Amino acid sequence: MAWNLTTGRGLSGDALDRVLELQAECEAADSLDLKLEPAHERSDGHPDTVLAWVDGRIDGYCGVDFGIDAEVCGMVHPRMRGAGCGSALLREACEMVAAAGRESVLVICEDAAPHALAWLRRLGASEDHAELRMRMRIGAGRHSDTGLLLREATAADTERVIDILADGFGEPRSAIGAPPLHETFVALEGEEIVGTTRLVRGSRRWMIYGFVVDRRVRGRRVGARMLSAALDLLARHGVRDVGLEVDTENAAARRLYSRAGFKPVTTYRYMRLATVDRM
Repeated sequence: MAWNLTTGRGLSGDALDRVLELQAECEAADSLDLKLEPAHERSDGHPDTVLAWVDGRIDGYCGVDFGIDAEVCGMVHPRMRGAGCGSALLREACEMVAAAGRESVLVICEDAAPHALAWLRRLGASEDHAELRMRMRIGAGRHSDTGLLLREATAADTERVIDILADGFGEPRSAIGAPPLHETFVALEGEEIVGTTRLVRGSRRWMIYGFVVDRRVRGRRVGARMLSAALDLLARHGVRDVGLEVDTENAAARRLYSRAGFKPVTTYRYMRLATVDRM
């Protein structure tokens, strides 16, 4: 089956709707929970979107997230599998990442798709790490007395947030970059910032990302209290479905989230692939 690839910076309304439909079709076919967050169309930055068109219909998608590591996640309609479309999408995405000066990319794949994991290994990818996706339903009227104030971060908080994230993730400050203030929150105990997190509205549910407690205040239940405050805030805004991801080897964080009511959904394997043409 013939296809045509196009690239761009995010997706316009009609194309975004079709990609979300395609995601639902692919997930239903294989019982997946794909880590896809298609970006809205924009005019600046690196190209980050590849589409595969068949007879005027989008039957394949691959998106790049240019973070500390460039991450790629994609899909092709079940009827397109085995035709080479997935390889073409990944190749184009790797070229985007290489053009941005990155020597490797993390391709995200689920344990529920062993054929895709085997394919990536044949391409020379090796596992970098794994993350567990967890979800929970938030009850209406939720309120906890946490003793913390969770508020939106301001420009004045930027350096403090970067310090907490760099220490928490074991990364140099230069690799963190400025946090997106429209979705970044800080937790205050009195006047002291003791943690930070991002609350992100995804295509299907809200997500909690970058959840980090300042190392100096660990042991004071700040993590549990900050998580409760975040869930309270989401509940007040009518959010009922929330997810997060946690490193499979982070037993303490997994206990924290489980105690709060999060349930495992799937495991993502982050497969590192050089951005040279191995396909």
